[in-house]
Amino acid sequence: MLINSTNGRSAPELLGRWRLRNAILDVLPPLCADLQRLTGFMLPRVLLNPVYRFLLSVDRCISYEVSALKRADENGVTDRLLWCLNANGEPVPNIEFSIDDLKRDVRQLVGEGFPIGVEFKTERYTQNYEGDVTQADYGLNINFTDPSQINPAMKKWTATYFMQSKVAKVPPDSDQWDLRASFSRTSGQPNAIDRLRSLVGNRGLLYHLYCPSGALRYASSSKLFKTIEATGVNKGAPSVYWRSGFWLTHTLPTNMKTLFANRVHPTPWTLLILSHFFNLRGLDGLIIEPERLYEGQKNEEAQFREDLFKRDPKAVESAYLLKIADGQPKREIVESYLKAQPHRTVTMDITFPTYEYEKSMQPDIAPDDGDIPDFEREAEDEHDNNDGLSNGIKLGGTGCL
Repeated sequence: MLINSTNGRSAPELLGRWRLRNAILDVLPPLCADLQRLTGFMLPRVLLNPVYRFLLSVDRCISYEVSALKRADENGVTDRLLWCLNANGEPVPNIEFSIDDLKRDVRQLVGEGFPIGVEFKTERYTQNYEGDVTQADYGLNINFTDPSQINPAMKKWTATYFMQSKVAKVPPDSDQWDLRASFSRTSGQPNAIDRLRSLVGNRGLLYHLYCPSGALRYASSSKLFKTIEATGVNKGAPSVYWRSGFWLTHTLPTNMKTLFANRVHPTPWTLLILSHFFNLRGLDGLIIEPERLYEGQKNEEAQFREDLFKRDPKAVESAYLLKIADGQPKREIVESYLKAQPHRTVTMDITFPTYEYEKSMQPDIAPDDGDIPDFEREAEDEHDNNDGLSNGIKLGGTGCL
């Protein structure tokens, strides 16, 4: 998906509607030392809204399906997710904010200048390849390229994650969603995942938990719920927490109750991706510190993840060696795994003037834009109009039918 932009924006105003809070920690610390230095300063804040809306729409589209089906199939749900991220495929029906919408809004918000390349790549793995190599249902690769000379330190970076999908399912004796909704476990899988983490790092392989949209609202007695409600209903709640149906964890919970009862609470999928491109520090409402998914990562672990995503022969063989008992890989099996499937890609070539580029990268400046995601207003509207925070959610709203 290529975007050639027009219509430059005026210089942003200081502090604007997004009041900065100096004491607030970054929402998601970065992957490694280099990315830690760069995270939050790759794209101008004026682009936060369309990227946020797109990611949230993907979440809501799939989460609505999970909610409606009650016992959705993991393979089908993951296929639908990657369909939403496929810029070259058929349009996804009934998605609130599509790839085409993202392209349109980015064109309107950024001006002419030099290009900034942003790319999301995903790949769906076969059952055999998952079991033998990745221990993941899909891989996610995020790339950033800045060919300008404005900031040589931000020329190029990549981040790769492997995601093991698990879908929350209503108990067999019930037809309604509650905290008993459980996640299936595969015999031997946790041990296989732990072995692969010796190569990809503890946070390079995550559980992607598909829940009904707004799943946190069921956990009204959880610490996470109470903390967000206490700090956010009237002061700007992080609506991404209220809305999220996609949650990332390091360990697999038994059910939704244990998902939100963990000492280290889960991270919304949307925030993981946003944190790579925007400085989320200080946005009103984003005052809850999620699990530090990137903390303690080694450069060699990050490099191995990238190599494995690209199906580098040595990386594939190293991962496969962890699977087999005798340490001797079957050459024909390894060779059959070296051919990658076509990636589902969302690619943006973004351009904007040098002046606005320099201004937009300053962390103490917020753009004067009425379309910027207003975490305060969204949270208040949802609390006032969406049947209350403690009453759970209802089927309906935006999503795939």
